[in-house]
Amino acid sequence: MTDTIFGFSGTVTQGALSQQYTSWLTSEVASMSENLAYDAFKDGMAVTEAIALRSAIQAGTFTLSNLFTAAQSKTGAVTDVAGKPDPLMTVTYTVDGVEKSYTIHLAEFMSGEARSTWKDSGKNGQFHTREYLTDVNHDLPSDYNEHWDDLNQAPTAQNYDFGNLQETDANADGSHQAGDFTVSIDLDTLVSDDKPISELSFSVGTLPDGVTFDQNTHQIIVDQNSAAFDFLKKGETKTYKIEYTVTDKEGLSAKAEVSFTVVGTADKYHDTQTFSFEKTDGSAQGSGFTHTFFLHEGFDYSGLVNVSGDGDLNQKNESVKFTVDGSGWTYQGTENGNDGQLDTLTHYAHDFGLSSVQLSDGKVIVTGDFSSPVANGSTANVTLDYDYWM
Repeated sequence: MTDTIFGFSGTVTQGALSQQYTSWLTSEVASMSENLAYDAFKDGMAVTEAIALRSAIQAGTFTLSNLFTAAQSKTGAVTDVAGKPDPLMTVTYTVDGVEKSYTIHLAEFMSGEARSTWKDSGKNGQFHTREYLTDVNHDLPSDYNEHWDDLNQAPTAQNYDFGNLQETDANADGSHQAGDFTVSIDLDTLVSDDKPISELSFSVGTLPDGVTFDQNTHQIIVDQNSAAFDFLKKGETKTYKIEYTVTDKEGLSAKAEVSFTVVGTADKYHDTQTFSFEKTDGSAQGSGFTHTFFLHEGFDYSGLVNVSGDGDLNQKNESVKFTVDGSGWTYQGTENGNDGQLDTLTHYAHDFGLSSVQLSDGKVIVTGDFSSPVANGSTANVTLDYDYWM
């Protein structure tokens, strides 16, 4: 048969078909370098490699193979050749000094089928049928991005986790340990781009208390000594996540996050409790009292109890006696006589130091007692001040 598809006219022979078809398809795919390179880029090829692939196609450094499906018959042309043509294009190119090859299935970019048949010479010659694709689609895909080969690709950003950070112990007055207890991460070390770091800008999301961002050094800084973490009790944890964004001059950006977990330690706390009493013979307790202070749950207590007041305590037989967890103290007048009046008020005060052992039972028992000659209206004020850890 004759065929003019490829500019060849005449009796088709095996050699003529192969030569003409290969020449035609070589010319067609060389003009499709943009389409083929973009398709490889969409399939995940790096932009620099896809550019090298395009250049190689334009330069003709490729080979074509598997161009036909074939069938033989002794009776005539075969009309149902098995299989579909799957012409292959193998491109050889170099990236960063390394030679690579990439195979493209051209059937994805072609359509139309034709068959050519020839017969061997001689009485018993066989009929040879070849089936092949005839049309090449040069149209760029609908999602084509004309900037796909712009080497200014978006920057990349990595997540970073500080891991567990232990908060420092806080004192009861709110002060913290002296020294620098900060840790930091330089965001410059977490990003990559084809432009210098100096041309990138950084921004961060909402920062929790105790965390700062230095716009000049691009460092996220966590202060383990910050009072912001004092709410964590010993062994408690809280995880924080901070999103950051890196943007290049063309507005391309990437996001990632920095995270850390604060582990609580024991902090020192202070508590004050008070109790007051006035001597009245008609009261239920009359001349004295017993009062129990209950402590906050904690450990390693230390503190003191202060007793003070004003009373009729000028005579030798006028006194007030206190005991605090078994420790005693008495204030007694020094003058002779007993007027039983509040005309002369005497102020008294005393501190009881309390050890951790005394406070370990979680309570402090205070008793106070005025001797009977002391006039009504005499007062006793008890204040418990203590520190504890939790």
